[in-house]
Amino acid sequence: MKKNFIPACTLVIISLGAQSNQDLMRQFEKQRIENNEKFEAYVSKHYGANKSADTQKKIEEQRSKLAGFTPDGNPILLEPTDLKQVKNSNADFLQNGTINGLTGSFNGENIKYTIFDGGRAFGGHVAFNNAPNRITNKEAATMNYSSHATAVTGFIGAKNVPLNLMPNGVTVSVNLKGVASNSTFDNYSSSTTILPGNSAASNILEKILLAAPKISNHSYNTGGGWNDRLTPGVLIWTGKYPSTIYENVQGAYSTLDRGYDQIVYNNPSYVIVKAAGNSFGIGPTGFGSTLPRYYRDGTTSALVLFTATDPLPPDNCISGYDCLNNGS
Repeated sequence: MKKNFIPACTLVIISLGAQSNQDLMRQFEKQRIENNEKFEAYVSKHYGANKSADTQKKIEEQRSKLAGFTPDGNPILLEPTDLKQVKNSNADFLQNGTINGLTGSFNGENIKYTIFDGGRAFGGHVAFNNAPNRITNKEAATMNYSSHATAVTGFIGAKNVPLNLMPNGVTVSVNLKGVASNSTFDNYSSSTTILPGNSAASNILEKILLAAPKISNHSYNTGGGWNDRLTPGVLIWTGKYPSTIYENVQGAYSTLDRGYDQIVYNNPSYVIVKAAGNSFGIGPTGFGSTLPRYYRDGTTSALVLFTATDPLPPDNCISGYDCLNNGS
């Protein structure tokens, strides 16, 4: 009979790694509860007791996307970000087998990606029908499908689907093909939700530990500096104002950053791919310069329009550093 020998030191390492993840889970649960308590205090201060149904819906959506707080006590929320990069990553050369030194083509065979994004991805899309059951949604079936989660999953794993589109009346030929068109996916929401079979909610850090992925994608970010996505058609300064040093959370290292780092440190074979954000160059003289500009009142959090004579914070990343938002 063949016997398998596992050195005692290996067993100790495995045991310590598992214990570390359990400790992290308890730490992340404590942080989630503390953040929820801080958020309740924020809601009580800024919304009062009498809240309309629409306001309550907005509050619960913010609660699910909560990633922490600014030094002023305002909530930091997770936001979707993406930019298709198949050719910039040279994935097309991997797909057609033309890279010197490699034999054959590589299209994601036998690779499972775990996607944390806006919610459930639509596995019935024509871009995923080249093989059965390519997408497994891990969230409750009552959760709506997410167009962003579906798109990001397609960026990574859509099959070859050529299309002719007509933006502004001009025909443009595109192809939906992703980086790894034969891969499979487990899909989670990046928001705090109750997963099937669980009784308590899990935030993004807890979900990573529960999923135990080999490689995962996170195309979401937290808004810092100037932000043109918080409210459509409006440019919002998310930092402190009035202030002469324009403090904001870009370049900050938060508990969320530390959480990601702790997970990777304890699980060194795990690869996490995280969006840096699409905020470079946004500001009063850059992208979004034609939009009305607002900042948040430090006491009420209400949006306040900058006047024509107000000094404006500079465009994002104008100094070439402090560009990444916390959580990236």
